[in-house]
Amino acid sequence: MEILFYLQDELNTISKGLFAGNRYIKPSGGLLHIVEIDGTKTILLHGRKNTLDGLVIQPALLSSLKAGDRLTITGRLNISETTDGWCLVLRRYEEDGFANLAQYNNPKEDSLFVLTCILDDQDLHNPLHIHSVSWSDWIKPIDFFIDNIIVSRQQTVSGSRDTRQKLYSLEDDMYIGELPSGGYTRYLLASGDPVFSIVDFGGKKNIRVGFRKNDWDGLDIRLSLMNLLPGNRYKITARGYIDGTAPPDAQLTLQLLPTCEWRGNKIVKSNQDFILTYILSEAEIKSVSGIRIASNAQAAEMTFVLNRLDVVVDN
Repeated sequence: MEILFYLQDELNTISKGLFAGNRYIKPSGGLLHIVEIDGTKTILLHGRKNTLDGLVIQPALLSSLKAGDRLTITGRLNISETTDGWCLVLRRYEEDGFANLAQYNNPKEDSLFVLTCILDDQDLHNPLHIHSVSWSDWIKPIDFFIDNIIVSRQQTVSGSRDTRQKLYSLEDDMYIGELPSGGYTRYLLASGDPVFSIVDFGGKKNIRVGFRKNDWDGLDIRLSLMNLLPGNRYKITARGYIDGTAPPDAQLTLQLLPTCEWRGNKIVKSNQDFILTYILSEAEIKSVSGIRIASNAQAAEMTFVLNRLDVVVDN
């Protein structure tokens, strides 16, 4: 993979404080401030008066790219409480309308987000906007941070065979031991508001997903960072057990992101093992940013433990 643009490199050359933009990015209403958090610079978007105020990715960056390049935006929300009725979007605006390229649908206080898409020819000739969309006029535009904007290009051509055997394995993830309560690692992200804890079972690290309140409280696998190659298939497998009681008709689910479509759902029982599997098709690679492990509404408060999690090539 070749990295074509990495926002953090740009931020290292910019002084902290009010930022009017440059040839790559600029504000579209509201204010941009370069701030430093834990030694890393990030962009704070605040003073937004309407939902369209946000960040614009400029044509000077986009015109140098090619169709098939992947755009990934990571950041976090700057709110103190969960607010329903809105989402974050990455949009391409044209004279006769707009197209949604990516969407973050699960806002909660101080949550992290990822917006990612595969760019096509139309995306390269129009500014791309990052902003919020609300379903009600009374919802005030929220502040948010942009931590990084990454543009990457696969060095193999579309349709070439992926020679990697394994893209991710829970047992090989060196960061799992540092997984904070409700936190994330490079490839794993909390969805909703569960509490993560590390369970050592037989010398292997397990992730316990507990204190769930909603069916979407669970774990997101960030496929957008694994450089999936067009023309290949990928198999996602999650193994674990139900920790305690499972209510009647309880199901664990694999959900495609960002649409949250169910795939590979499994009826589960109290204190029993489970296996969830799904094969990501060639057609889905362009639109899927991740896989969520969660449950149906009947099992919203059920606790589960993951002891195996693998993403492998399945050609």
